[in-house]
Amino acid sequence: MLMTRYFVLLQLPHSAGEMIRAACFEQLPREAFIPNDLLPITPYEEIGDDFGDLPAFAVVRNPWDWYVAWYDGAMRSGTRAPKIWESAFGGGRSDFRTALIRACTGEAFRSELTEELVRELGIDHYSALHERIVKSGKHSRPVEIGHFERLAEDWGDFLASHGVPIAEQVTESLRRRLATVETADYRARYDEELRGLIATRARRLISEYGYEF
Repeated sequence: MLMTRYFVLLQLPHSAGEMIRAACFEQLPREAFIPNDLLPITPYEEIGDDFGDLPAFAVVRNPWDWYVAWYDGAMRSGTRAPKIWESAFGGGRSDFRTALIRACTGEAFRSELTEELVRELGIDHYSALHERIVKSGKHSRPVEIGHFERLAEDWGDFLASHGVPIAEQVTESLRRRLATVETADYRARYDEELRGLIATRARRLISEYGYEF
């Protein structure tokens, strides 16, 4: 997990977490980092109380866009979650529609992190990831959220507000990395049924963060 003397990154997949990490490792001094044995994608509740007062940052992404990145990423290189790879992606055989329906409804879907929340709350996999990783904390500080769609600005504001040294250099490093990312229009991947499915299952996240199709 990316943990420094200044902040903690709560990392969700397909939300520029690796680029944020790279920018920090490039610019921050070595002594700023706190060594730990936590996985990069670790729920807030699993951070020890000794570090619970550190500012925490997480990135939220338009869920329609996120699912396209989730599916395409898995089709390119697989996934580190064997249960999801088999249940949602059919070991690489599922098309986008099939994987999306399974992840949004919980039908034949297995995930150690999210399947229980998907069924209990009637939400989709991505919303459940957000609940599990970002909102699970028992710590005193609320998690500060950056929008993927304006990430460099939100990240820079977060660093500056917490007095992180060389905040401008870290932000510029992230900005350069984001500029290399090629994104297609996710809307072309959806028909009315799939669009409406996410609108229903991810409605709380969509409403909270002001997203629209």
